[in-house]
Amino acid sequence: AGRSAHVGIVGEPRPLNGRAGLMTALEHAHRSKVADTRAMTSRHLAYLNWYLVRRGAGALVPGRGLRRLSGDLATGAAGVLVAAGAVRSSSPLLPGLESLV
Repeated sequence: AGRSAHVGIVGEPRPLNGRAGLMTALEHAHRSKVADTRAMTSRHLAYLNWYLVRRGAGALVPGRGLRRLSGDLATGAAGVLVAAGAVRSSSPLLPGLESLV
């Protein structure tokens, strides 16, 4: 995996192009046996807590530009949850991603 995914500070949690996206890319590299990225993947997973905003019994994450709370799949909590769940299990990372290898 590229060194760009091994960063500590990431501005947004977004699943497609934020911390969750980097985490997913690193996990994909690990599963594809391209590189051993488990340590950095675990670090990204732990750092997702930085973005959580507790609301009642749940949590949201800031969306694009950190200007609003988002629960949707592309920019918010739903996508971050899907990415985190996939990394913690052996489920597919993103639908269709396996076909890119």
